[in-house]
Amino acid sequence: MISEKWQKMIDVVDFAFQPIINPLTGVTFAVEALIRNTENLGFNAINEFFDLAYKEKLIFYVDIELRKKVIKKFTDIDFYKKIKLFYNYDPRILEMQEYRIGETEAILEKYSLSNEQVCFELNEKYQINCIKTLKFFLNKLKERGIKVALDDFGSGFAGFELFYYSEPDFLKFDRFLITDINNDIKKKSFCSHIVNLAKILGVIVIAEGIETEKEFATCKELGFDLIQGYYVEKPTLDLSKLKYVYEDIKNLESKNKRKILTDEHLILKQIIKLDTINVNDNIKILFEKFHDKLSYNFFPVVDNQGFPLGIIHERNIKKYVYSPYGKDILSNKSVIKSLNTFVNECPIVDIKTSQDKILEIFVNNSDSEGVIITENMKYSGFLNAKSLLNILNEKNLSYARETNPLTKLPGNILINQYILDSLEQKECYNYFIYFDFDNFKPFNDKFGFRQGDRAIMMFADILKKEFFKSHIFIGHIGGDDFFVGLEKSKKNPNEIIFETKTIIEKFIDGVSSFYPKEDLEKGYYISADRNGLKKKFVLLSVSAAIIEIHPSDKKLSQDNISEQLAILKKVAKNSYDRISFFSFTEELIMAC
Repeated sequence: MISEKWQKMIDVVDFAFQPIINPLTGVTFAVEALIRNTENLGFNAINEFFDLAYKEKLIFYVDIELRKKVIKKFTDIDFYKKIKLFYNYDPRILEMQEYRIGETEAILEKYSLSNEQVCFELNEKYQINCIKTLKFFLNKLKERGIKVALDDFGSGFAGFELFYYSEPDFLKFDRFLITDINNDIKKKSFCSHIVNLAKILGVIVIAEGIETEKEFATCKELGFDLIQGYYVEKPTLDLSKLKYVYEDIKNLESKNKRKILTDEHLILKQIIKLDTINVNDNIKILFEKFHDKLSYNFFPVVDNQGFPLGIIHERNIKKYVYSPYGKDILSNKSVIKSLNTFVNECPIVDIKTSQDKILEIFVNNSDSEGVIITENMKYSGFLNAKSLLNILNEKNLSYARETNPLTKLPGNILINQYILDSLEQKECYNYFIYFDFDNFKPFNDKFGFRQGDRAIMMFADILKKEFFKSHIFIGHIGGDDFFVGLEKSKKNPNEIIFETKTIIEKFIDGVSSFYPKEDLEKGYYISADRNGLKKKFVLLSVSAAIIEIHPSDKKLSQDNISEQLAILKKVAKNSYDRISFFSFTEELIMAC
């Protein structure tokens, strides 16, 4: 089967492990096995080792020996029962005449491991000549419960084709896409769209090759489920260096004092705690569950680690139950090797996922019973269509309560949340603009609250027309106070000041129609001040205070912003153009 020469080479090589972790908790989900010591055998690169095995038509047997070696070492990790093993699978193995199915299971069984603990990584490095062979191989893997990851996505030109045909459980983004992603708008936009697509398809996304805190923060914000890279841990031959929980990553979350509101509380209210079945249980237990839970027509399926695999629907086993020899067939392990045979795919999302995204995923999986909810990559519960509608309804009611009844713009709670979210965006400039009418009370006293409401509605409409882009937030603080938030990839205060001047000019021009002709000609009107004394007031205008937040200023709090705003508002009302500007980085106040 394998020559003495190759056995000696296999004895020399070793495997390093690199953790793949949850970026929110620092908990290790899996380790990737990476072959080492091939240079000691005279190979200039790792690929040459496998190329020689392929050339000599021994790659099937060589890989079996490598799998034995890596699985044995994997079981020496203190917490191996809690994690999965990602193994790089060379698809050229499928071309070998000696290729046969079932070798991996035999090795796993020797070490009391389940199939679900292993994930084969595929990439486009080697051209797969026969898609039919690949699909057959992948289907057999899924039937046996072995997971599939598409590796190095984005490094070549055939990634989407392999993505389409392989229907992976995991999608690993190549280092090319992750390097300096915090400063690269194109990479960030591309990754954002692919992450969203993957989540709709029920694929778990992994960012690999993360080396800096900024790359880590950006990938977490983009919604990557798992991360891998030197920032967490380098590949190590020393198993003692591996940790189940990386406290420094976990502490990044706990140190963040700004609590970001999510839909988690809405999800928790509606989540259904359906009983689960373990994929390694026998068919008799499945029958008993359906018998004991008559109201259930399906059960979520999990592996030994609580990771959800999909659902088993009652209709999938009915054809066996009601056939003459159906139950005998089901009980025959040579025919039905595991419950994987009956598992149907079901969308899986983390409990911190937004309600909008969960609903989008559900809609794009119209045949699904609902959505499986996980917490820290473990089964937490289930949301069916009714649950999702209840969440949507509750959120709409909550949003209605938190919007201004006059302008229908977001109110203080949503404005504050926007500011908190913006302070988490570490790779862009943020501009906060606070608008405040000048002498609005005497205007109301003179011309009535109806005209005052008209002026407020007019200003809200101007903001909506001028700031209509998706990345711009418009809010109504209350009364005659408004808020606008903008994101910019580059520092551009002059553009912001110009847009603000345009808003003010359009409002002054529009509100002029509210005055009698004689007041308009005089340029003022007579009304009572706050002390009840009659005096002249200039025609209604608006002042604006602009705050610039540099990417390096993101440790600021709302208190810092509020303190500076109080100063800026006074400066704005006394300036010629009614605009003031402040940058925390430059610590400079300008009256514009």
